[in-house]
Formats: sequence, structure tokens, C-alpha cells
Amino acid sequence: MCAGLSWGSPSGALARLSEKYFGTDITREELFITSKVWIQDAGYDKTLRSFEKTLKNLGTDYLDLYLLHMPYGDYHGSWRATEELLHAGKVRAIGVCIFLPDWLCDLILIGTYLTDYLVHCHFMDNSGLGLSLQTNELPSHAVFSKIIPSLQITPAIFIGLFVVALFWLMMKKSKVGDSTTLSGLSPEFAKYGGIHVDRTRIMVMLVSGDLAGLCGIAEILSVCWK
Repeated sequence: MCAGLSWGSPSGALARLSEKYFGTDITREELFITSKVWIQDAGYDKTLRSFEKTLKNLGTDYLDLYLLHMPYGDYHGSWRATEELLHAGKVRAIGVCIFLPDWLCDLILIGTYLTDYLVHCHFMDNSGLGLSLQTNELPSHAVFSKIIPSLQITPAIFIGLFVVALFWLMMKKSKVGDSTTLSGLSPEFAKYGGIHVDRTRIMVMLVSGDLAGLCGIAEILSVCWK
């Protein structure tokens, strides 16, 4: 009987549905259950409370899919809550409804799961669930030492100054900077001037990525250490 199943009691919604449509021998694992975070429950704390209420109403201890109903209110907080529920094993998958592509990018979904893949499959974080997506701390000999012990100032400051100076020289004192500026302000005019706009854009993205990576290395070696 449903009363003997771990996922609910005879009075639970799932138990009633299983008895009505599937008989009494169905197990929780044979069902795929989806629910949503409604707009009135937007926000981190409200989403967690709403989730627990949903479990209680359905008479189950986990969901197969949990969705944000729409991007209303503090949906960033709601998404953080659903991510934690996913890592805790209370939800098997999370997703969204009625989200335009730019809202999805706003949640940085791709970046989050790419980082999670890299950390757990390549950098081998040993801290357990890895909710903060962090790697192991670097050894002391591999990080920058403080220039002034009482202040958080390391040799990384020189890397930052170098990046700023390099960027200023490139944009103000080189043909590359002129081409980049013109391609951004007026792509059509730049094409008439013989500038390869697409090539310039690719170059800008590559250089920006290199500079961002250099700054990221400096931050890791100076502040985060992991």
C-alpha cells in the first residue's frame, strides 16, 4: 500500500494520484514530478520555504524537476536556492519557464556548469559537494607575498599597472587602437576605410580574454589562493 512507501502517506497528493491512475503498487522512482517556484515566492529564503511546502503537500522527499516560473522579483536569489537544492540532492534537475535568452545569460547558467565541470572533473576539488565551486588551496610557495605586511598589497599590483598601461598604449598610440575604436563607432565606415571589422572584433575578444585571464591569475595568487 502507499502507506508503506517512503515517499508519502495515503493522505498525500502523490499517494492519491497513484491509487487513482496507477494502482497501489507504483513506487516513487516510477514517477517524474515537476513543480515551480511561483512569482510570489521569488527570493532565496522564500524559495526554500516554498520548496519545503511543496514537498509536504505532495508527500515526497525530493522532486525530479524544479522550475522558476518566470523572471519576476528576486529571481537571482531563487536560482541560487534551486542550485543549492540541486547540490543537496533534493532536486534532480532545475530549469526555468518563460525566460528570454538574455535573462538566461543573466543567470550565467553556462558559466556556472562549465566551472563546475572543470573543478570537479579536472582540478579535482576534494571538499565534497563543492557548492562554492572552489579548487584546493594553493601551496604557500606558489602565491604572492605581501609587500607591506599590514596591507593586502602584493606584486600583483604591478601586473595591474602593466595591464592598464598596455591597454592605454594599444588604444591611444597604435593603429590597432584606431582600428578598434573606428570598428566600434562605425563598422560600415571602417569597412570603407579598408579595416577588416570582423577580424578586429575577434582580435579584441582574444586580447580581452588574455587580459582578463592575467588579472584573474593575479587575483588568485594574491587574494583567493585557490
